[in-house]
Amino acid sequence: MKKVGRIEISLEDLIRYCSLMTAGKLIGGLFHNINGPLHTLGIEIDVLNHVVLKTQADKPDFLENLSTRFKRMEEEFESINRMIRVAAERVETGTLACNYLDLNHFIREELEFLKANLYFKHQVETNLELSSEVPPLKELPPGLHLALRLLLHGIVDDVEKNNGKLLTLKTSAPRKFPVLHMAISPHENPGNFMEMLSVEPASECVRLEGDNLGICVAALLLKSSGASLHCGHEGDTVWLSTTFQFN
Repeated sequence: MKKVGRIEISLEDLIRYCSLMTAGKLIGGLFHNINGPLHTLGIEIDVLNHVVLKTQADKPDFLENLSTRFKRMEEEFESINRMIRVAAERVETGTLACNYLDLNHFIREELEFLKANLYFKHQVETNLELSSEVPPLKELPPGLHLALRLLLHGIVDDVEKNNGKLLTLKTSAPRKFPVLHMAISPHENPGNFMEMLSVEPASECVRLEGDNLGICVAALLLKSSGASLHCGHEGDTVWLSTTFQFN
């Protein structure tokens, strides 16, 4: 049987299928992230029971101790509820209908799920520099949420493949247009990183291939939406800046 070497697909169908793919990854990240909070809650409940049984309520530090532990439990429960809520919204509504994007909030929210990648969670330092001056994006072109999600997922995968230790995510608005900056340091193959981002939606048929299809698709969708991408490297650091000028 002859193997399929290349597939042609319309941009509309590509967005739809990739939306389903990212929803599946999202749910996988959700289940992984639930384990940590549930483990913490189990320990805290056991300790709390021990404290209640062994400590007299009239001791001055009892209520403070109890309050601190309840606060930690509430924070973990809220973390679980937030992830479940976000996952449910994305699965039910998809990424095509939403016409608004708070870039800073989107990045913070997505990073919570990206911790499903254990290398990223334990081996990579994340430096966030999110400017409060960044305006929200409105009247979004189709697939923009998906493109950013694929880009972040792809960047995290690329960090692991190239033994990165520092991921910098920065937002700014120098001319009132939101700009997203990313940098990976160190990076073992900057040429490959820039090649993945070089795909152009200039012809009717675009060929996508390589180790990290997600970054290629993200670049294609972002450029198709009117966003501009610039990338390069300085020493062992690769960088990417994305400017959104379609508002």
